[in-house]
Amino acid sequence: MLEATLISSFIHFIAFVYGIFVVLCLIGFWYVRSDSKTKKGTMQKFSIVIPFRNEEENIKDLLDTLASQAFDENLEGIFLVDDHSNDKSIERIKTHSFYPFIQLIENQYEPGKKGALLTAWNKIQATYVLQLDADVRLPNKWYTALRKAFDHDVALYILPIKFEINTLIQKLFAFEFASLSMLTISSIGLNNPQLANGAHLMYDRRYLDQIDKRKDWMQTASGDDMSILHH
Repeated sequence: MLEATLISSFIHFIAFVYGIFVVLCLIGFWYVRSDSKTKKGTMQKFSIVIPFRNEEENIKDLLDTLASQAFDENLEGIFLVDDHSNDKSIERIKTHSFYPFIQLIENQYEPGKKGALLTAWNKIQATYVLQLDADVRLPNKWYTALRKAFDHDVALYILPIKFEINTLIQKLFAFEFASLSMLTISSIGLNNPQLANGAHLMYDRRYLDQIDKRKDWMQTASGDDMSILHH
């Protein structure tokens, strides 16, 4: 009986803690929705940074969607950083009609996304950096929506990601990612963000000096998004 009572008490405790967690998530999500309706600031100067390595299958689609955006004078540059590709990515970029509007540069550091980012950061003069992965697709009016949501008091934007779903594995992965996305949104609403995705991220470059000088920045090739989030 004592063992059954302990197990029952433990289950009730877990349910209670989980219930509090769900309530906090809902509160955080509500705060984000409420804040999205408030008046925002004026869009600041920004540059787009896209590190890539062996993305010949994806880079054309990204450039197509970039070319379709209604960018204005706030865009100071689009930097594509080649992270030691050995496929036809460079050829795809140079033969694209959007090539005259981008700056193609090479990673000046050790292979890896962090080295590619650091290379671009050293060249950027704009106030904000908008970071994308090379395999993303931007929806129509993506920049218009971003401009409307901009708030110059925000140092870091954790922007949404939506997956293309064609197979059962992709559906399962998307379901798992959706739960992480909800947790991310809720934690932002509670002013304690826990996750970020470097595939779609925007941040104030004035904070990059602190990251550049961190000795552990280049010790791992990945984890750039969480390093930026928690720097």
